[in-house]
Amino acid sequence: MKRFLIASLASLIIGAQAPAGLGRTEAAEKDTPVRSPLRDEMHTLNAVFQKVVTAVSLGDGEAVAGALHSMHGKEERTAEALHSGAVRPPKNADKLEEFERLDRKFHRELGLLASAARGNDRQRMLTLTKRLLDGCVECHSAFRR
Repeated sequence: MKRFLIASLASLIIGAQAPAGLGRTEAAEKDTPVRSPLRDEMHTLNAVFQKVVTAVSLGDGEAVAGALHSMHGKEERTAEALHSGAVRPPKNADKLEEFERLDRKFHRELGLLASAARGNDRQRMLTLTKRLLDGCVECHSAFRR
């Protein structure tokens, strides 16, 4: 299990360096305005998880908590845009309730990760990071083109 988690986290670090489908550098992202709260949240999550994976692998709860702090307010802005109709998932937009359920679950687990980070509970951080990454894959499989 430990080897699997470490391999998963290493894969994320390598994969997160150049996210599939984005084809843009971090500098280009900073220079280009993000079009929607959902896309903004996804770009922020990408950067957060690069830091989280490194920090979790080093057992650095303080760095995990610091990385997660940049997510503050993202969930609310995305939810507002979804409810107003300004944003829709690119795939299966008719299943908005399922998308919102997955999003709420994901953000609840981010909160649990923040708590584990504050307590510097390395095993709990590992478990939650894996669960969160599995949530990314589940949601993207269902809702991202």
